[in-house]
Amino acid sequence: MVRTSYSQKIVFALAGWLVVGAFMLPFLWMVVGSFKTTLDFLSYPPVWLFSPTLDNYRQVFVDNTFLHYLLNSTIVAVGSTVVGGNRCRAARSAHGARNRIPYSALCAVS
Repeated sequence: MVRTSYSQKIVFALAGWLVVGAFMLPFLWMVVGSFKTTLDFLSYPPVWLFSPTLDNYRQVFVDNTFLHYLLNSTIVAVGSTVVGGNRCRAARSAHGARNRIPYSALCAVS
């Protein structure tokens, strides 16, 4: 077992948080942009100081097609999860019955 020093752990933690921050930056940009007006959002150079507005959210939830699309996405996500879960469970059962592997071990693998 390789022992790492405290400073190495700090460096690895900072590097990890830097990577996480880089991946989260586009999501932060989207959330901040959702509170801007269209003029502020599309302006170049970007506007950093703005007065937040909830008009974009009001427009989305008043629009009836959004709820329809949300329901469709929910049906597809739940359906694919149920179908995929049942297929994996059947495969685990068949593999475990043939190879005499305990069910708990199969759950850990899949």
